[in-house]
Amino acid sequence: MGKNVECQVCGKPAALEALIEGARVPVCEKCVRFGRIVSRPVVPVKRQAPLKKAVEAPEKLLVQGFGALVMNAREAAGFSRDELAKKIFIREHELAKIEEEKLRPDERTARKLEFALGIKLYEDIGLEIEMMRTEKKRSGKDFTMADMVELREET
Repeated sequence: MGKNVECQVCGKPAALEALIEGARVPVCEKCVRFGRIVSRPVVPVKRQAPLKKAVEAPEKLLVQGFGALVMNAREAAGFSRDELAKKIFIREHELAKIEEEKLRPDERTARKLEFALGIKLYEDIGLEIEMMRTEKKRSGKDFTMADMVELREET
């Protein structure tokens, strides 16, 4: 019996194989009482390490200073916070938090603000990311979060 096999009843290391409820399962010596011992040994199952999911870099980034941008555009358009909030169907305190940069607008709210104020809150960085990924692959390195920060600082 291999070291990696666990009892399917309690999770402890399995020592035997038993027939329980019609299924042949690895079990420990205590849990064999729930079934009938099967004579052939258990083949250890190799556990694979969980696959790491590739971190997808966002194609768009919220511009730096988005709060001031929204506030200046709102004031230039002659809207009060309450008027703009009603116009784009959000609460006034939500708009205040966006202007203070205590809240990042979701994509839907950002699109509403962009349309109402004629501004651009997201910058498209897809091409820059692909260029940096290609450069990293050529040098044999992976694209990291530090690269994202570096890219953000460059734009």
